[in-house]
Amino acid sequence: MQKPVFYDPSGKRKNVSLIGLIVLICTGLALFIALLASILYVPVPKGLDLHMEYPKPQASTMKVNHANPRHRPIAVRGGHSTVQQTLAGFYTPGDDAAIASLQKHVNDLDVAIPALAYVGGADNHFVYLADNKFKYVLQNAQHKPSVMIMVQNIQGGKWQGDNTARLMASPAARTKLIAQIANMLTAEKAQGVVFDFETLPDASLNSYLTFIREARAYLSSKGYLVTLTAPVDTDTWNLKAFSAAADKMFLMIYDQHSAVDQPGPIAGQSWFEERLAWALKRVPVEKAIICVGNYAYDWHEVDGKITGDPLSVGDAWRRVRESSTSIQFDPASGNPYFLYDENNIHHQVWMLDAVTAWNQLLATETTNASGIALWRLGSEDSAVWRAFHHYQANDLPDLNRLTAVGDNIAVGNGEVVHIESTPQDGKRVVTFDKYRVAQSEAYQSLPTPFVVRRTGYQPGKVALTFDDGPDGRWTPDILKILEREHVPGTFFVIGEKAMAHPSLLNRMIRDGDNIGNHSYSHPDMSKVSDWQMRFELNTTQRVVEAYTGQSMRLARIPYFGDAEPTTTDELHPALIAQQLGYTNVGLHVDSEDWQRPGAQQIVKNTLDGVRDGVLNEASDHCQNEPDDCRSGSIVLLHDSGGVRTQTIEALPAIIHALKAQGFQFVTVGDLVGLTPEQVMPKLSGAELAEVRFDVGIFMSLAWLAEALKWLFIVAIVLGITRALVLSALAVYAEYSGHMDPPQKAGDIDPEAYVRSTFVSVIIPAYNEARVIEGSIRRVLQSTGVDMEIIVVDDG
Repeated sequence: MQKPVFYDPSGKRKNVSLIGLIVLICTGLALFIALLASILYVPVPKGLDLHMEYPKPQASTMKVNHANPRHRPIAVRGGHSTVQQTLAGFYTPGDDAAIASLQKHVNDLDVAIPALAYVGGADNHFVYLADNKFKYVLQNAQHKPSVMIMVQNIQGGKWQGDNTARLMASPAARTKLIAQIANMLTAEKAQGVVFDFETLPDASLNSYLTFIREARAYLSSKGYLVTLTAPVDTDTWNLKAFSAAADKMFLMIYDQHSAVDQPGPIAGQSWFEERLAWALKRVPVEKAIICVGNYAYDWHEVDGKITGDPLSVGDAWRRVRESSTSIQFDPASGNPYFLYDENNIHHQVWMLDAVTAWNQLLATETTNASGIALWRLGSEDSAVWRAFHHYQANDLPDLNRLTAVGDNIAVGNGEVVHIESTPQDGKRVVTFDKYRVAQSEAYQSLPTPFVVRRTGYQPGKVALTFDDGPDGRWTPDILKILEREHVPGTFFVIGEKAMAHPSLLNRMIRDGDNIGNHSYSHPDMSKVSDWQMRFELNTTQRVVEAYTGQSMRLARIPYFGDAEPTTTDELHPALIAQQLGYTNVGLHVDSEDWQRPGAQQIVKNTLDGVRDGVLNEASDHCQNEPDDCRSGSIVLLHDSGGVRTQTIEALPAIIHALKAQGFQFVTVGDLVGLTPEQVMPKLSGAELAEVRFDVGIFMSLAWLAEALKWLFIVAIVLGITRALVLSALAVYAEYSGHMDPPQKAGDIDPEAYVRSTFVSVIIPAYNEARVIEGSIRRVLQSTGVDMEIIVVDDG
């Protein structure tokens, strides 16, 4: 028998091959472990100093004089209501805390009252703005509350009492407004309307009453309810007449001391009870809905005049924390308050919290009023919901545990963010008497939401940032434009792409650009584990360190959003990055080039965003409320993640237009006053040696990935070519007559026919009896051919 070609009777080749394989595996495993260790144990540097120095308020030395130190408990204690009171909640669109509160408590509400419309201006124009976030929450609620849309006479934060008076005096204008409201209610599929017209002159109240009657006459015919809010601290409103004209009336039993008054309790308990009793003598209980306030006023002197700024309870708690003062309980009114100083100005803050709400609910419950309403969602003490759940039962709520309302507090101005604190629960101690009345409360610790500090705004400066690269096709063109225009950029790179383009990373550094971390594979960080998140960031860090000898201190988390992160999904990944020593970079100007809307639209989006930032910074609101400013200093563009021809076409136009407007282009590091050495510090010593060891591994992986890519491409091309060639040969054989049986004297030549249909089947096998047998049986099932079967020993 012929000797097999690869047969080795000595067995040496087998031993050598086995030893070589073991050495190769062990070497590869050692390299992998070393690389993994260098990724998992990246040193965590100290966070960058972003120079976030803000003046903090101080505890005040002022004292509040209490006219009556005794707290008079609720007067009526006997019995329970025979009415199951409905619960309504007022909702303010555009308030992140309001939507967060609605999401959490929508199933507790019987009625939701969004402020979607207003009348304002000298012409009393009607404005109605749908709120998709509000609709989404209601659509996904298990218990969907009915919707009553609130129409107000407020514009730009100012009540339009005089303008509304002119509207009420015009029958034609009233009719037009009612028709517009009817269309709105139809579009929103609402149950009815709540009119909240405030600061009306006394002389216009009769006209307003006529309007309510006309609105009810028209809207009730279409199946809608007509309701209104009414104050209870004035005799000028004819509550009896208004309640007769409307289906329901919301009694606003708060603002005993309002923003325009001197500081004092917002709704002292005895005042609340007295006003409640007074109102219910004029309004039938079946029409009365009692409004329970949960908010604060911060009174201070402005231009020689005392004024009160409205605050949410959460904002008031934050000022207590920042000033290191303490909340006091006023036994005379049953309202809490605190004092602090800021910039040598004395501040006095009074609050309505869950404890004041509990006592008010007990007083309301004995009246058989048809319902209660919370003013307002997002402004409340979170424990108020436990008060709502218990006040009509014969037990006590847990008012001691405090949780933050809303998701975060953003302070400062700019698009570079630092998470200052994370959510923590607080605690207070509430004492109740035998009638379930809260007689005192003592705050021991305050809850905290996410507190996000922002910085980086510098007038006249813009930073161009590029995400998702580097890309061998698009990034060089972008770098060429930046180099030609002498404009620096900030590139947030993807690790798996950076691994294949070390030359582009070093080119960025030579040009004076910043490089930041954008993860390794661009996952949605809110949907991955903390371990994977760290692995993504560390791997990208090691790739850049290995190729450049410098580390990254800036990061932009994929899907992080803008510089107003509002949810835990956005903030938790940013917190992990911050814990790893990174500074998170947001943005306010989205060019939307990722949607490929066209180069001109990309230019327009960018210029509009920068312009809006300038206008916002110059607005009176921004000057008065710096934390509400929205700068436009950081522009989002992309140098990978798709075809970027439009971005490349738009980039020169963006640069030329902004330069013409006087803007200076800088890096993100420049915006926060950091040098290139601080943003991308150079490595040295053992750490540099360690990452240099990684270079070979990363380059090998990059080459392997490239080789596999081309191997797949070649395999696909060869496979397609083979299929095409075989198909062509089969067609040729079919139509050339080559496969037809040869003819002899008009008859078939059996020998030639057998030759034309003869097939050899080769079955390669070695020590595989079952495979050989099964293969032979399957081949023998063939028909219409003569064949031979050859079994080859391929061992």
